[in-house]
Amino acid sequence: MAGRRIIICAICVAALATALATGGCRKPTERSENTVSIVCSMFPIWLFTRNVTRDVPGVSVSLLLPATLGCPHDYVVTPTDIRRLEKADILVVSGSGLDDFAADQYRNLRPAGKLVIASEADGDDGHHNDHAHEHGHTGNEAEAHQFASPKRAAEMVRRIGAGLAEADPRNAERYTRNAETYARRLIALHEDLRKAVSALPNTRHITQHSVFDLLAQDIGLNIVGVIQAHAGHDPSAQEVMALVEKAKSARAAAVMTEPQYPPKLGRTIAREAGIRTGVLDPVAGGPEDAQLDYYEETMRANLRTLQEVLGP
Repeated sequence: MAGRRIIICAICVAALATALATGGCRKPTERSENTVSIVCSMFPIWLFTRNVTRDVPGVSVSLLLPATLGCPHDYVVTPTDIRRLEKADILVVSGSGLDDFAADQYRNLRPAGKLVIASEADGDDGHHNDHAHEHGHTGNEAEAHQFASPKRAAEMVRRIGAGLAEADPRNAERYTRNAETYARRLIALHEDLRKAVSALPNTRHITQHSVFDLLAQDIGLNIVGVIQAHAGHDPSAQEVMALVEKAKSARAAAVMTEPQYPPKLGRTIAREAGIRTGVLDPVAGGPEDAQLDYYEETMRANLRTLQEVLGP
């Protein structure tokens, strides 16, 4: 009897192994074939794309770079990044020089893959604030941060929707509809910012770096100086003192720093100039579990900061 039981158990194990090797393995394979894998280069693009793909079945959206990284200046691609790009059916990037390294890698790894570029190739409309002219940010460096302006973000969202619709025609209608719904919310957010800023008594301020150039242009802020003329490079002591004098001569109301950078330099300049400080978040980075409305909520927090710091 014991021998028969062993034989029966062996047969059962063999049958189970056969089932797993055939029917048991088919479902994951079929699911993989039917799933569109979308990889987004950086945090704001990931937020935008998740809103565009909201409730679209069979779509997987993931983030390539760390969520908390911020602007990927001087970023070096890792082996893990390469593996993610190799598996991506669609890569969505910001463009305008900010994350071109990801697009270039993807073109080499997946020549037949679909690439969606969110930024306008040349968003220059000929209008720049004094800070942009002074520091040479009228080109790609300013244009690379289109995501930091809700107005430009809405345009990016529409481009993402159109790009995904072309890359994945099966879900084209859903992508287009979601993109338009989200873009309209961002335009409403832009209008709220513009109206609030127009009521401020003094919009002149010094900022961290060029990330807010386009936002300032779109909603009426006046940037009179920048702490880091080149991202990642702190100013010298002489340049810091020049910023203090600039703040005084321009009658700036405040120094605005960013959460991704140490606040020490900004606070020093503000203290020496006798003006206020505040923190504005361009949404270049954020939490890994960010909700779909994270961009809107963060921008509304920025609005409250502007009112508190630049207000009477």
